[in-house]
Amino acid sequence: MKCFKSHCLVNGFTLVELMLAISLGVLFFALSICLINRDLALGNAMAQRLRERGLQQRSLNLIKEDLARGHGWMVDPPYSNRWPCSLAGRRSVLAIATASDDPEARGRAIVYSVGSAPSPIWRRQVLMRCGPAFGLNGEPNFAGSFLNRVLIDGLPSPLSNGELGFIARPDPLLPVLRLELEQQFQVPGGKVRRIRSATAF
Repeated sequence: MKCFKSHCLVNGFTLVELMLAISLGVLFFALSICLINRDLALGNAMAQRLRERGLQQRSLNLIKEDLARGHGWMVDPPYSNRWPCSLAGRRSVLAIATASDDPEARGRAIVYSVGSAPSPIWRRQVLMRCGPAFGLNGEPNFAGSFLNRVLIDGLPSPLSNGELGFIARPDPLLPVLRLELEQQFQVPGGKVRRIRSATAF
């Protein structure tokens, strides 16, 4: 400190200036953390959306491959006691015949059903496939036993009009079968998101 004629020049910051600088630094740091957390949440939501959409497309492709191998199909079929798997209260949505002498898929058929999950590890409603297991070559083994397996989970509960998260219906204008798959999941913050995929066979 240098003094000239009772006037002192002070080098440095006053306590008020120092406290103001620290407060501004803390404020900018808190804003940066908030922005980073928001970006991370957005990135996680986008990653989940891409993952679920990929699972939907893979599931729809498997159904189309089963339809291509089949000898006929039936939409919303009534239950048949000749089906190889128990539905355990689930609703049958699509049955695909595996034999040429059974075009209505009432016998040993591949059956897609929607309903409650078989165990608590799955989210919400599930789409299950009762069908042959796949061999090492990636082809289904129709001579082996048929297995009931969860294809995809997270389907919404049935709507008031009775529609499920998986819908198979003939197109009213074209000679194709339309397949639609919808999932519902909760993202951080409590918001409910829906993802829908559709294809035709």
